[in-house]
Amino acid sequence: MIKNIILLLALLIMPIHIATAADTGESVAKPLHIAVVDVQQLMNNSDAAKSIQKQGEDLKEKYQKRIGKLEDELKKAEQKVIEAGEEKDQEKFMERRKDFQEELAKSQREIREMNQNLDRAVATALNELRDEIVEIVSQMTVKNKYDMVLTRADVVTVSKDIDITAAVMERLNDEVSSIRVRD
Repeated sequence: MIKNIILLLALLIMPIHIATAADTGESVAKPLHIAVVDVQQLMNNSDAAKSIQKQGEDLKEKYQKRIGKLEDELKKAEQKVIEAGEEKDQEKFMERRKDFQEELAKSQREIREMNQNLDRAVATALNELRDEIVEIVSQMTVKNKYDMVLTRADVVTVSKDIDITAAVMERLNDEVSSIRVRD
C-alpha cells in the first residue's frame, strides 16, 4: 500500500513530456480512413443470397422426390425378399436377398452423391457471391480511399458512420440479383 502511494506521488511529481510529431519536426501522420462491412448480412439477405437459398431448396426438393422413388423401389424389393423367404426355395430367397442388398447399397450411394452435389452446388454459388462482395468492396475502397475495410465479425462495436454494409448491399442487389446454383 505504501509502495503504491509512493509510486503515485513519484508519477505526479515527475515531469512528463510527451513528444508530438510537431515537437520533433516530423510530419503528422494522416488518420486512417476505415470502413466496416457486415459480410454475413450480405451473404444472407442480398437478392443473390435469397436466390441461392431458393434454388438450394428447390434442388433439395427435387432430390427428395428422387429419394422417395428410391425408397419405394427398395420397399418393393424388400417385399420380394420377404415373399421369397416365405417360399421353401432357399436359392430364390438368397438371390432376392442379394439383389436387395445390392440395390440398397446403390441407393445409399446415390443418396450420398445427391447430398454431396447439393452441398457442392450451393457452396459454389455462395463462393461466387462472396467473390462479388469482395469485388464491390474493393471498388468502393479505391473510390472512397479507404485505408482499411474490416468485416463486422471482427469488430465489437462500430459507428454507423463507417458501416458501409447498406451501400454494398445496394450495389450488390443492383449488379447481382441472382447467382445460378448449378446441379
